[in-house]
Amino acid sequence: MFKDTLANILLDAGQVAPSQALYQEILEGRHGVMGAGHTKTLETLDKLLASYTEQGQLQAARRTLEARLAQIPGEDVEARAAYQERLESLNETGS
Repeated sequence: MFKDTLANILLDAGQVAPSQALYQEILEGRHGVMGAGHTKTLETLDKLLASYTEQGQLQAARRTLEARLAQIPGEDVEARAAYQERLESLNETGS
């Protein structure tokens, strides 16, 4: 919880790169421990994607989503759908 709060504070203070690195670290941990489709994992993913899109870093957001999607087992249909939905939304934003 502390890292999540720190990442939020850094982002609010305009420290985008450090906040993104921290969100990535949090996402990695939550993805491994809680699973890709867990609410907390998806919340962290959304924060990271929002920071990328707000900075115009759509390619970084796409790469992050595509890499995470590739790590989700095929049988985890709900998680795959959640990530695919975010990727489609991001692609619409970038068009």
